[in-house]
Amino acid sequence: HLVFKTTTAAGENSPYGSNTHERLRITNVGRVYIGGQSGRSPGGLTPQLQIEGIDVGTSSMSLTRNSANSGAPSFIFNKTRGTAVNADTAVKGGDTLGIIQFVGNDGGDSDNAAAWVAAKVDDATSQTMTSNEMPGRLEFYTRSDTSSGSLQERLRIDSSGRVLIGTTTEGYVSADDLTVATTGSTGITIR
Repeated sequence: HLVFKTTTAAGENSPYGSNTHERLRITNVGRVYIGGQSGRSPGGLTPQLQIEGIDVGTSSMSLTRNSANSGAPSFIFNKTRGTAVNADTAVKGGDTLGIIQFVGNDGGDSDNAAAWVAAKVDDATSQTMTSNEMPGRLEFYTRSDTSSGSLQERLRIDSSGRVLIGTTTEGYVSADDLTVATTGSTGITIR
């Protein structure tokens, strides 16, 4: 491990002194832990970069862009079907491009997400995407209030701009922009 420490006392020169605190650790497998020295596996996976703290200031991340134009900072998720670093292998229809997970600790672990927002390639044929072709959709998932409840897709915005609530199938394929359905036989469609 490579460990970075700072001291809170002006006269503290020893890295092992009582006023010295670990701030960052790079593990033997290349994971970077900021604030939490042992790392975690929230949502059932162990991320390469982890920030852990005891308040909003020590457990937050910021991206700032200073430029005299309308541009903004970006947080980018990128997916390929490659099997090596730096691969340029096209994704296929239905592939998940990125997921934002919202996870809470249940007193024993942080393994279960309460909600997800997922971005996917919006093509049901599973064809390989070609140059500059990337139809996308956003899917919003939540978990029911039961111990056995799994994440369920509740809302979808597809590549045509249609909004589907409670269903993954639009009402009338070429005309409906908003479809709302329930588990029963009720629902509403707006054209």
